[in-house]
Amino acid sequence: NDVNLDAAAVCPVTTLAPGASTTCTGTHTITQAEINAGVVNNSATASGTPPGGGTTTSPPDTTSTPIAAAPALTIDKTAGVPSGATAGSTIGYTFLVTNTGNVTITGIVINDVNLDAAAVCPVTTLAPGASTTCTGTHTITQPEINAGVVNNSATASGTPPGGGTTTSPPDTTSTIINIVPRLTIDKTAGTPSGATAGSTIDYTFLVTNTGNVTITGIVIDDANLDAPAVCPVTTLLPGASTTCTGRHTITQAEVNAGVVNNSATATGTTPGGSTATSLPDTTSTPIAANPSLTIDKTAAVATYATVGQVIDYAYLVSNTGNVTITGITVLDDRIASVSCPVTTLQPGTSMTCTARYTIQAADLAGTPGSVTNIATANGTPTAGTLAPAVDSVTITEMAGEIIAVDDEGTVPDGGVGGVAVPNVLVNDTLNGAPATLGTVTITVLATSSPNITLDPATGRVTVAPGTAAGSYTVTYRICEIGNPTNCSDAVVTVVITNGDIAPIAEDDEFTRDEGMPISGTVVGNDTPGNISSNYTVLAPPTSGTVVMNPDGSFIYTPVPGFVGVVTFPYQLCDADGDCDTAIVTINVRPLQGKLVLQKSVAKREVNAGSLVSYTLTVTNVGQLPVFAADVVDVPPPGFTFVPGSETIVDTDNLAITTGTGPITFAGIDIPVGGTATITYLLRAGAGLVAGEYINEATVYQFGVAVSNAASAAVITGTGLDPDFEQTRIWGKVFDDRNGDGWQDEGERGIPGVRLATVEGLVSETDAQGRFHIEGLVVSNQMRGQNFVVKVDKSTLPEDAEFTTANPLMRRITPAIPTRFDFGVRMPASPQVKGVVELDLGVVVFEPGSSEIGSRYREVLAQMVAQIRAHDGGEVSIQTIAGEEALAFERAVAVRTELLALLGDVPAGQLQVDVLQADKTRLLSVGEGVKLGPILFDTDRDTLRAGSDPLIDAIAREVGDPACGCVITLTGHADVRGDAVYNKALSLRRVEAVRQAIEARLTPEQRARLRVETEGAVAPGAGK
Repeated sequence: NDVNLDAAAVCPVTTLAPGASTTCTGTHTITQAEINAGVVNNSATASGTPPGGGTTTSPPDTTSTPIAAAPALTIDKTAGVPSGATAGSTIGYTFLVTNTGNVTITGIVINDVNLDAAAVCPVTTLAPGASTTCTGTHTITQPEINAGVVNNSATASGTPPGGGTTTSPPDTTSTIINIVPRLTIDKTAGTPSGATAGSTIDYTFLVTNTGNVTITGIVIDDANLDAPAVCPVTTLLPGASTTCTGRHTITQAEVNAGVVNNSATATGTTPGGSTATSLPDTTSTPIAANPSLTIDKTAAVATYATVGQVIDYAYLVSNTGNVTITGITVLDDRIASVSCPVTTLQPGTSMTCTARYTIQAADLAGTPGSVTNIATANGTPTAGTLAPAVDSVTITEMAGEIIAVDDEGTVPDGGVGGVAVPNVLVNDTLNGAPATLGTVTITVLATSSPNITLDPATGRVTVAPGTAAGSYTVTYRICEIGNPTNCSDAVVTVVITNGDIAPIAEDDEFTRDEGMPISGTVVGNDTPGNISSNYTVLAPPTSGTVVMNPDGSFIYTPVPGFVGVVTFPYQLCDADGDCDTAIVTINVRPLQGKLVLQKSVAKREVNAGSLVSYTLTVTNVGQLPVFAADVVDVPPPGFTFVPGSETIVDTDNLAITTGTGPITFAGIDIPVGGTATITYLLRAGAGLVAGEYINEATVYQFGVAVSNAASAAVITGTGLDPDFEQTRIWGKVFDDRNGDGWQDEGERGIPGVRLATVEGLVSETDAQGRFHIEGLVVSNQMRGQNFVVKVDKSTLPEDAEFTTANPLMRRITPAIPTRFDFGVRMPASPQVKGVVELDLGVVVFEPGSSEIGSRYREVLAQMVAQIRAHDGGEVSIQTIAGEEALAFERAVAVRTELLALLGDVPAGQLQVDVLQADKTRLLSVGEGVKLGPILFDTDRDTLRAGSDPLIDAIAREVGDPACGCVITLTGHADVRGDAVYNKALSLRRVEAVRQAIEARLTPEQRARLRVETEGAVAPGAGK
């Protein structure tokens, strides 16, 4: 009898005699409740029927079978699709929780710290094998957007029947968030401070982060601002904005255009380190054109007296508007032509025009008469409508009746001289009566020759001995003694009929502003010979054109942009053929204010010993190109220029740098509206004290400042005492012949080796292999610091071997010098008997040809003797700029001639070099062709303009089947770069040369071509 059996127990025997036994069997299926309880309790009895009937039952027997509990949970977490990609968006999660143990678990919860609220589980009690799906929501944060991923981990836990807590292993999800860095910029222009050049416009830039990640380091990119825009906030969360401000100074070109166009973008750095840039936003600010001219007309005299009297007028024309006015003309209602020096005026500038009027009989008809002239100035403005400027002046007839009448006199022989007119007053009258020395005074106004004189005390006109034949004049004035303002003028004409006087020409000098033709006359200080003197130009100037009239007047027109001193000779001849020469010197002054100079510094705060990068930008706002300008930069006290650090970009990139304090960047060329940019380094001195240091620069031309003075300031913190808080390093690079790492007696230093530090400091060994670096700031004043110096292998021969470590690291401490020595085993030099150097002048060649003149063949024979005596030789040929191709052909021709004469001397022991005036080697012709600094500018891999003739000549040589055809590029590509950079740049140069030469060759000729750099064959060479 067992109620827990699945079926009745099976007994093999159902009848038992006294004392007998039988074993019955049965099966019980364990229930979950028993497992939860950890034990299966069971009780059974046996019963049967005795012979007398009824039932006999045994006492019960009980068993307790323990069941081991194994509670376990698993969780499978799944992330849904995010509701968006911005902070505040949500992700829905599902958590599939399964009871993988053998006992029922109650109170199931989800453990996820990132959920906005506790996960919701529809069932919290799970039997073994059962599952439930819980749900929860997480709100995405900005840091998760910035990271581009939402990482989340969760566990499930519950309570087993025996108490305690059962927790599942964690399950993690990573949900990718699409990163969208984006900026917008809204640029707004303020009201201009004025409508003239030099006025300013303030801009505001509303920068908004329209992406979904935080953007830092926000700056405004606007090339037209006077200084970088100022942003109060440089880090923006998504949706946030900041307003930056900047200022632009209006140029004359913008005023002339009537509008200031400006474009800007905003840039910043994303969390991943990339750059986010907004689309550009552009503003167009109209500038109201206000063209205006004024004219101020004046007469040289206030009164006139006689018919034929000449009145000189001056017209002061001023541009009082805000735009450039061209085509300016002045019209006078009484005068046919008014002469003006220029026809274009910038705002605020003026010019004086001139004209003459001759008094007519009608001008004396009034009582008194008068002459009124009305002048009108007009022109064409670059914008707007110009109203003509009008001014008039009135002069009146002189009161009183004083008349000076012209006189004539003759002297038959100018060589002897004599009296031409005894008294000029003979025909002059005052109030109808003859004028006398008692009633009038005589004043000499002008004489055409110092040899012709009028004595005011007697009225006598005298010709000095030695006066050439011709016609001369003396202008005089008589004035009433009782009324000194009542005057009259007359001219005495003196004719000399004979005399052989040679003319005398005297040098003349004129000074004018650039940009306009220059007119003048050389007659004033010259002494004419006999009648009919004639002036001619002997040689035209090189910087313009000159037209000289026979009467000695001339017009010189300079080439656009020329400033400086120009001279040209002229000749004065008389009718007898006597001549004399003189020189005209014209000083063409540059216009001030035609260039705008801006100066900036890379960093505001510097330390003693650090390198400071400056940038100069020169803009040509004038109407003419600028040539050969000098930018003069004055470093602050305690700052020194770093030679070779400069980069100059202008029209021809041929500017040079001279001096260190001040620094002069000379030869700057800028087209109209163009710019030139100069960058360079200054080193802050070791002994600087704290404070502000201002660096100022100005552009000069012909000694005249033609730009504003631009400055940039840096500040330094507490200065360092170089004696106690800084240090220096020094040492040698030497030829370690025995390889022991020490410089022994006889082991010489290696010159010209470049060394560099981790901090970017560069030094080069002197003639004894020595180097040193001063003013090093030690980062830790107490313990010192490690310092690394490395030798640039590219400045050593290719087969050189180091016998010491390279780089070397030493400990440097304040005030104590530290030595760095580098041992290098140099490759063995080839053993030759000797080499003789021979200079060959260009005179031995036919003009413009590589052919050697027959009369100079003996020179070649003498050279052959010297080369044989020394078993080799180097021949030098000088050249000038622009004739490099001809010099190359001459070098090839000379080497070919010498090899033919030498016969048995190996070709490898003869080299012909082409040198420029300062002895710099441009190229060499030996068994191959070596090209020095001739085809490329510093840090450039494109061929210089004008190099085609030389490339053509080299290609013709390569085309010769006898050519060795190895082209080698030598020298540093950029002395400021490291070895890796120089190697890459050199290979690009090799490729540029190879392509240029191959383009001129046939396929058969290309197969012989090889282009190398410093002993290494470039990729693709010889294909």
